[in-house]
Amino acid sequence: AFSPNGTRLASSLLNKTIQIWSSTTGKIEQTLTGSTGPISTIKFSPNSQMLAAGSRDNNIYLWNLRTGKRLFKLKSHTSVISSIEFNPNNTILASGSWDRNICLWNTTTGKRLHMLTGHADTIISLAFIPEGTKFASGSKDNTVRIWHSESGDLLHVLTGHTQPVTSVIFSPDGTRLVSGSEDTIYLWNHYTGERTNALRGHAGSIYSILFS
Repeated sequence: AFSPNGTRLASSLLNKTIQIWSSTTGKIEQTLTGSTGPISTIKFSPNSQMLAAGSRDNNIYLWNLRTGKRLFKLKSHTSVISSIEFNPNNTILASGSWDRNICLWNTTTGKRLHMLTGHADTIISLAFIPEGTKFASGSKDNTVRIWHSESGDLLHVLTGHTQPVTSVIFSPDGTRLVSGSEDTIYLWNHYTGERTNALRGHAGSIYSILFS
């Protein structure tokens, strides 16, 4: 994963550590330790000052990249962490797991804000809207759910995919939500929960979606 400011690259190793590289020199700047299991997912904060890692030990770890010190070990999930995502202003971290639950965490205190239930299978993907007020989750249960970021309230359940939802993303202007699955790509009106378009043509599974 690249840091949003483009100066660093993070890689995870089977020995449960994460290495932070300079994208300019190619040299290792930091080695982050503390996880008791292999790392399953990593994510830089939008301001590039923190790194979060989900682990196969069922926990999430958060480091301060200015000091290299671990800030928190976030414990609530009961299975492997499959997806993590920061909100745009770096204050909330969302985590999804094989346990079918989503947790929202305060990145300043390390406290859990909400545990969100409802998905019937593994959480594969998470994405915050650019303004930060809501986020979407994609699951192996073939659905997309839209949640309020502060209250944790469920706003919409989007159905129509016939295969696991592997990727969700909001457009940069925040007006559209796109979901990719092993069947097709759908565009949604996230205000109403209505599907607005379907992009068909791939002959196999869609694992990643990106806006220009």
